[in-house]
Amino acid sequence: MPESRIREALRELITQHYDEFTKKHWDKIQEEMGFNDTQMGTLREGVRKLNPKPGAALGETEGRNLQQITPDFIVDTADDGTITFSLNQGDLPELTVAPSFKQLINSLKGKKKTKQEKEALLYAQEKTERAQGFINAIEQRRHTLMVTMKAIIDIQRKFFQDGDETELRPMILKDLEERTGLDKSTISRVSNVKYAQTKWGTFPLRFFFTDSYTTESGEELSTRKMKVALRELIEKEDKRKPMSDEALTKKMQEKGFPVARRTISKYREQMGIPVARLRKG
Repeated sequence: MPESRIREALRELITQHYDEFTKKHWDKIQEEMGFNDTQMGTLREGVRKLNPKPGAALGETEGRNLQQITPDFIVDTADDGTITFSLNQGDLPELTVAPSFKQLINSLKGKKKTKQEKEALLYAQEKTERAQGFINAIEQRRHTLMVTMKAIIDIQRKFFQDGDETELRPMILKDLEERTGLDKSTISRVSNVKYAQTKWGTFPLRFFFTDSYTTESGEELSTRKMKVALRELIEKEDKRKPMSDEALTKKMQEKGFPVARRTISKYREQMGIPVARLRKG
């Protein structure tokens, strides 16, 4: 299905079949919506990509009023997967040095000047240099933002195309430093305070960073992908008999994540998920 039809189907699912959706009565939903198996598979894939807690991406605590976020970047993803982005400049005008100052400097250069004219020339030169320095600093900042965002998109292209959090690749400050030539401290400052508006929601740049886990065989895996898989296992477990960390480890290994039990325990704790005996319902 085209992207526009998927969005319409998702909207219909939530607005007209919400009760069946919460109970996961997919066969009934398929019958009521008149979808074939392929279309239903596409719809369920679209549901999987939705963020059930969009506010979490803004780093806010549930229950608090979310502050309005003005994104610093606008990232557009076309239906063919092409990605473009721009700085959100708002109503900021282009900065230039006032022509009157340049004209004053040119008119006073190369001529015999009175004391007042000398003072006027020095004043105009000082203000012009300070203004130009400010403009250069703004341009440098804009350059820093653009090359940082471009590097993030290049590394996390799959996420920007599909919106699937599990597709986020391992990415740390050093990776961006190598791609951009910028200092890690500069990249860190940008990543901690800037936001990007994407097709899948608005995210702080730090959202796109994820550590890696190296298996005994040397394979590098994204910890974000592993945490998402672990959370899904716990959400689907039998609450009357929740799985221990050892059982979760075996399930993760069956899914293709060769991790140790201590790693599962660490990730579970990082996500704020209690031990099995406290998850029993």
